[in-house]
Amino acid sequence: MFSMKTILGGAVLAATLALSSTLPAQAATPHQRIVRQHNRIVNGVDSGALTRREARRMHRQHERIRTTYWRERARHGGTLTPLERMRLERRMNHSSAKIYRMKHNMHRRPM
Repeated sequence: MFSMKTILGGAVLAATLALSSTLPAQAATPHQRIVRQHNRIVNGVDSGALTRREARRMHRQHERIRTTYWRERARHGGTLTPLERMRLERRMNHSSAKIYRMKHNMHRRPM
């Protein structure tokens, strides 16, 4: 009833899905998160979801996080201590949530 291509294709798809669900997700480095959050702010301005004032506020907060990241790396020989990594991740989590809230509030930039 089913062709060999269909059966083989289904088996490959099932194996791929099973394998991908068992592999752990690759954690983003702090630098990758900083870049990604910056891009989210820029995209929010471009789409009109963020006003210029909101974007300025987020860029300033983002710049403080970025400065802290590079300063702490320089202080500890190119790496972050576990405590500094935890503090930085907490700040980035807060910043990410704030970007989301600002992009989804009722304030829109006129187009």
